[in-house]
Amino acid sequence: PSLRMSNGRSSPFLRQVRPNNAKREIQRLSVSTLVLKHANKNRLGAIWGPNDFDVLNADRCVGRIFMSPQAPQGHPWFWTITARDYPRSIHTRGYSATREQAMADFKAQWLSC
Repeated sequence: PSLRMSNGRSSPFLRQVRPNNAKREIQRLSVSTLVLKHANKNRLGAIWGPNDFDVLNADRCVGRIFMSPQAPQGHPWFWTITARDYPRSIHTRGYSATREQAMADFKAQWLSC
């Protein structure tokens, strides 16, 4: 399984479901992929920047990855898990150096619950 960009390209975003974690991961992921979709295509009625993406699980928005102007130096990409059924903590968001790293950080946190 992988993250699929809305343009059809893949990135290694999700790992294979392991048998010992299968029940938990299947509950967390109703499908085997998360989709990174540009905000312009997902959030109608507004114009969003070129570096603003929603993370979808099936058709449900579960997070966001975007380049933040208020980010710490060297870590401009902000990621956050926004799913209402995901347990809130200080670990559900963070800054990363690249979009790919933000995707990996999102994945790690998403699968850890």
